[in-house]
Amino acid sequence: LNPIMPEGPEVRRYADQLAGVLCGQKIVRVDARTKAAKAWLAEHPSTLIGRKVESVRSRGKNLVGTIEGGYYFYSHLMMWGRWQIEARDEEIP
Repeated sequence: LNPIMPEGPEVRRYADQLAGVLCGQKIVRVDARTKAAKAWLAEHPSTLIGRKVESVRSRGKNLVGTIEGGYYFYSHLMMWGRWQIEARDEEIP
């Protein structure tokens, strides 16, 4: 949403926008950039798929989201971070 490093108020708006799109929706795909996150996803390939996003909040310059089943995601946008939300042509059951 913003190509430069966001500060607190921008991160809050970003979290609100993500929450508006993601909350209540089922996860259909997850990608990660860091080695640790990629390794977790490789060890648990379908754990998050089909679970609903419950919330997305800002904490300082960080985004924290909760996922049903006691999971969460943490995201720091740093200088290059971004979220990409893609529209789907068909309904997800």
